[in-house]
Amino acid sequence: MLFTLPLLALCGLSSAKSKRSTSGGDITLYAYGGETNGAPVFYSDGLAYIGYSESNTAANITFTISANASSEPWYISQNTTSSPNTTSVFTGTPFFYIIPDGYQQAGFAKNSSVVPSGAATTGFRFYGSAVAYSSELEQAFWAVDTNTTGIYALYWGLVNSNVENSTSIILKSTPPVGS
Repeated sequence: MLFTLPLLALCGLSSAKSKRSTSGGDITLYAYGGETNGAPVFYSDGLAYIGYSESNTAANITFTISANASSEPWYISQNTTSSPNTTSVFTGTPFFYIIPDGYQQAGFAKNSSVVPSGAATTGFRFYGSAVAYSSELEQAFWAVDTNTTGIYALYWGLVNSNVENSTSIILKSTPPVGS
């Protein structure tokens, strides 16, 4: 009986921690699921990818997330200390978008006039360290194979079955162990 009480208290503390949201600031997002193994999200030609790219059109990025994360866009900036090149591959401050009513690749837009039709640029939030969308906390991110080994296109889609060459993933602000 004496052992049960401390164990229950410990379980209660770990449960409370998992529901705490990530605060604002500059954050790198990592993909978990399938073979992504905690690889970071990166920018290439206006689209979102997962992996470690050596391309000179790609950039490792950090997301600037405000304390009011769900009501404001998630802007990105190039992390020049960990990018394959130190010259910026984009101008301005692009922001993240998904297309909630489809199965399409997520991306980044420089202003609201170039966002694809039906795209959502706000509504993102953290559930613990995991990225969710909308007040329903939807987590429908997918890693889709590309022609480059270890590089995946980041898709969003509320689909009922697996799509060929794709794996359901979770985006988190938690880096992999040992990085």
